[in-house]
Amino acid sequence: MRSRNNYGVERFGQVAISSTPLDSMATRTQFENMCKDKVGKKNISVFIGHNLLCFEPLIPRSLLRGCFISEVGAWSNPISKNEKERKDALKKCEDSLALADMIGAGCCVNISGSRGEKWDGPNPENVSQSTFDLIVQTTREIIDEIKPVRTFFTLETMPWTLPDSPDSYVELLNAVDRKRMAVHLDPVNMIKSSRRYYNNGAFIKECFDKLGPYIKNCHAKDILLHA
Repeated sequence: MRSRNNYGVERFGQVAISSTPLDSMATRTQFENMCKDKVGKKNISVFIGHNLLCFEPLIPRSLLRGCFISEVGAWSNPISKNEKERKDALKKCEDSLALADMIGAGCCVNISGSRGEKWDGPNPENVSQSTFDLIVQTTREIIDEIKPVRTFFTLETMPWTLPDSPDSYVELLNAVDRKRMAVHLDPVNMIKSSRRYYNNGAFIKECFDKLGPYIKNCHAKDILLHA
């Protein structure tokens, strides 16, 4: 069961995770009361990370049987040219990876980021060798800091940031060289030409042929090309 409420909280069964900043104590109190109303008032454990807060009720495992959390989002820009934004993003990635490991999620996912002003926007430097090297360094830093054992750190495939193709993902996996790095596949994000659009079936097969053993989660959606 998955639903979203007014506090930006994703609910998976009896586990509530918020990736929305909760800046004021009043907002935190409202959030806490909402969680207690939903899951009961006994045995609420609180885990607070950077702009991320999780309430996990200590309830019998039998009630959660069959419930699997596929991912914990760490959406941020850890390769930003803005030093404060970069450091905040690194902290968010580390906190999110630690949370994913704690709850046994399928993966922690972010995008690699952007060298432009928009965290997920296009920029000529995004596909340069120096940015590739920076992504490798940053990904290693996140994984090495947390040392996950129950989950994986992944980068969602994107149209104008690396990794932007199955081959660039394979190259990135080899360069990072960490067992706890894996793949988050969004094939539609990589359909950015008419050739790939009209041959999307073959392209998706290529993705699974090259990345299959490393895929921990996928985003599934459609795309419509129009004039």
